[in-house]
Amino acid sequence: MANATTFTQKALKLSAAALLLLAGSAAQAITIDSDISDWIKAPKGKASDWNKTLRSSISVVVEDQHKWYLNPGYGGQKYDAEAMYVELVGSMLNIGIATGRAPHAKGWAAGDIALNFDFGSDATSFEYGIVTRDHNGMSQGDVYSVDNWNYGLWVKPKKTSSAMNTYKLSHPTSIKSGDLLGSVDLAYGEMTHGSMNFGDSKPDKIGKYKKDRHYMIETSVDLALLNLGSLNDFDLRVHWTANCNNDWIQLDMQHAQVPEPASLVLLAIGLIGFASRKRLRRKQA
Repeated sequence: MANATTFTQKALKLSAAALLLLAGSAAQAITIDSDISDWIKAPKGKASDWNKTLRSSISVVVEDQHKWYLNPGYGGQKYDAEAMYVELVGSMLNIGIATGRAPHAKGWAAGDIALNFDFGSDATSFEYGIVTRDHNGMSQGDVYSVDNWNYGLWVKPKKTSSAMNTYKLSHPTSIKSGDLLGSVDLAYGEMTHGSMNFGDSKPDKIGKYKKDRHYMIETSVDLALLNLGSLNDFDLRVHWTANCNNDWIQLDMQHAQVPEPASLVLLAIGLIGFASRKRLRRKQA
């Protein structure tokens, strides 16, 4: 009897743990509103602000700078790609991009988010894209299986050409053509952190260069939308730049895995049912 009771208690605890795991994943969903507080702790106007992520599950790459020479082009803060945040929660891929490029800036506009699920063997195979602003009949938040990308001015640092070499193909700018898979929520606006606005007319700043104006691109896409089939272990590269390609940023997630929430639910239900049967049998005995 004691062994049965102990097993029942363990089963219930395991079931509760599985359900809590699911609830925890849901609780980590981001709000699509250009608020960087989904990603980092309260900033203090230091270069280290960008790296102080809220959770260990958030991957970050920082490329913030304030020079008239960027990688590979020119343009200063108005073209700067500052930081990128990526988090995989269940099958949801959350993406946040900090930039100095305004959503409605004149001249070269912001590019689209490019996704490469095979960057280990082919740095140029960006199979999917998320539209960051309306252009060429595409709407903000549209998700495409991409046939052709547009590319910027640069084929390698400091060199401009129309030649399609590997460096250029490795840094696409915006979607040229492809098949529309669906749409997601996407925000692109002045960066905020809670009630603080990081415009240059406000006292609350972020990062080393306190007089900069910052903007945030934020979105979340369900990987099921991408028709990846049975893929649940993959390498992923997320890339973004303005259409001139003055300054690009990318983040690599190697051996990322998509957990199967449905399996956890079935496990929890099965264990709870088994425990209930054990209790029922004891009462009948």
